[in-house]
Amino acid sequence: MNAEAQKNPELFTEKKLDLGFKAFTLEPSNFKVWRTDIIESEADLKNQMEAFVDPTRARSEAENMAWEILLKSGYELTTPIEQVKIADIFVYSISGEVLLALEKITQQSIDAIIVKKPKRVIVLDRLFASNDQLKTNTALQMKDAGVEF
Repeated sequence: MNAEAQKNPELFTEKKLDLGFKAFTLEPSNFKVWRTDIIESEADLKNQMEAFVDPTRARSEAENMAWEILLKSGYELTTPIEQVKIADIFVYSISGEVLLALEKITQQSIDAIIVKKPKRVIVLDRLFASNDQLKTNTALQMKDAGVEF
């Protein structure tokens, strides 16, 4: 045992200490941007409309999207964010206040999210896979529960 360990043995126990840091680099957005300045033909309009069907850029990762949404929602980079399992899906939790469903959504997971009573829930539109009934019911259920959707 070295001298420091002998003086302060509590520093070298099996506790989980956060001794690291996170490094971020500024990258282009994970989400597509609506641009009217480039629409010159019907094909250009069709390409822009694709942004409404799937707003994420190719090769976007869920964790990166979660951090971007965290920042765009006004939270700081020091805000706790973690991936948690709710029912049959994984979601990102921002300070336990906001839940982000970025990869999958089901009625079972919606019910479990409502039970958690977050302040706000953000779900990518594409996860409803043209299931307008599920999307509408989710919006109504969230509203009834007092959850911003």
